[in-house]
Amino acid sequence: MSSLRLSLFALLFFVQPTWAQYPAAPNPIAYVTDLGDFLTEEEELNLSRVLLNQYREKGQVQLVVVTVPDLAGQTVEQYAQGLAESWGIGDKDWNNGVLLLLSRAERKVRIELGYWMEGQITDLEAKRIIDKQIVPYLKNGNYYDALLVGSEAILQVFDEGFSSEELAKRKKEKREALRREYEERRKSTFWLRTFRTYGPLIPFLILLIWGGWAASKKGGSSSRTYRNDRKGYSPSSSSSSYSDYSDYSDYSDYSDYSDSSFGGGSFGGGGASGDW
Repeated sequence: MSSLRLSLFALLFFVQPTWAQYPAAPNPIAYVTDLGDFLTEEEELNLSRVLLNQYREKGQVQLVVVTVPDLAGQTVEQYAQGLAESWGIGDKDWNNGVLLLLSRAERKVRIELGYWMEGQITDLEAKRIIDKQIVPYLKNGNYYDALLVGSEAILQVFDEGFSSEELAKRKKEKREALRREYEERRKSTFWLRTFRTYGPLIPFLILLIWGGWAASKKGGSSSRTYRNDRKGYSPSSSSSSYSDYSDYSDYSDYSDYSDSSFGGGSFGGGGASGDW
């Protein structure tokens, strides 16, 4: 085995198990993923609504809460950054993702910041939120309050760090991104529906064309018959497929379309950790 192949084999051997230790990203997006079983179903749903609504209204930071049974042998810093990177939390252009992570076995908590978020909240501020807002609730076993209060404290820091003009600009950019994504989905769906509707007719049309060509070679009346058949053939208009989307004129009502997967944000290890 060549040295290059041996190096590639070693790389795959050591790297692949590390990525495999992270749970698969939820699809569609879940703003709260309680794998560590800290929350009731109602608490998980309520917290998800809070985080989803703030992101739709402001779009400045995509805060995601994840709890896990354990850290799979990694430090909380390694696990949080690896999970956030593998899921791609936040937008790939803005890198505006933030992960709030809890681990049950190690009793660790971590705020992991996307690259762009590191300039909006310092590690010291993140540590203060953990120590003052989150850990006291965790020590008392109030996990829902810890995550809710912690999330609100994180979002408040970002609210204070943005001017009203910047917030308006980012909200407009998000709405435009939603519009573009919706239009792309609508177009791709239209062509797919058109192909499904008329695709089975392609062999029949080929036979008609071939038959007309063969008849024209004979110079007979069959060519005229073919043209008459073509004129009389009138399948339903393709516009009927497109009209199914006429109700989507207000793209803002269909913002769930943007939530099929995370946006591919990057993380550089900024943030803070704590335990209880």
